[in-house]
Amino acid sequence: YTDYNALNGTNYYQLQQVDNDGQTESFEVIAVTQDNQITPLKVSAIPSQQQLNVSFYTNKSGVGKIQVYNLNGSKITDFSHSFNKGHNLISFPFNAPQNIYNLRVQNENELKSVKFLFR
Repeated sequence: YTDYNALNGTNYYQLQQVDNDGQTESFEVIAVTQDNQITPLKVSAIPSQQQLNVSFYTNKSGVGKIQVYNLNGSKITDFSHSFNKGHNLISFPFNAPQNIYNLRVQNENELKSVKFLFR
């Protein structure tokens, strides 16, 4: 399970399994610390240069993915990129028609997404 709306700080989770016959089993409560930092995922579109600038914070360095989808869910852009622990600013070419898009940034333990207007 991935909680994409986790609050900053400590969050508590408990899974409960429900079988087809209606029997249930509850598992132990676990605490997960979320460190969202101050920097949200931000997108700056520069249509005249056919470019997107993406700014975000990540808790761990490593290789992640940047993906852009249109509102129909079709993938427009998908590439891997090295992320640094802390603040990241990534620019990449983006040639697409005027529309609203969904940008996703994902590494092994984080997924962030934001809608943006490209015009």
